[in-house]
Amino acid sequence: MIKTVRLFTPRREVVAKPREIRDSRHDRGYGYDWEKRSARFRAKNPVCVECERKGIYVLVDVVDHKIPVTIRPDLRLDPKNWWSICHSCHNGIKRRMEAYAVKAGMVDFLPLWCDDPSARPEALKFERRRKQKEVMIV
Repeated sequence: MIKTVRLFTPRREVVAKPREIRDSRHDRGYGYDWEKRSARFRAKNPVCVECERKGIYVLVDVVDHKIPVTIRPDLRLDPKNWWSICHSCHNGIKRRMEAYAVKAGMVDFLPLWCDDPSARPEALKFERRRKQKEVMIV
């Protein structure tokens, strides 16, 4: 009987460049005008959209572009291209959605996937369940 060995494959590809090679945030388009507009957007939308869908209320850390600025710089200051999410969701589901969309050539579907989770491809529908404490009400 022949035994097969399964090689380790990383779960996801690294999307962001190391800080040493990346331009500064101002060079990437996140200057004073972005800071002012994102602060106003966070004030109007203070809860993470992804966590809220799961019934968890987490304050927003990030105003994210649904279609990344690197792909569509013309949508940088368009509020229709923004959504407010927490750091965990930004580095989790959003990163997976971007990587999948770029590989599949479906970048134009990112706004739909951000707004409607049921429209996401099956490969992106896996959700980790956060442990929640059970409370008994007497």
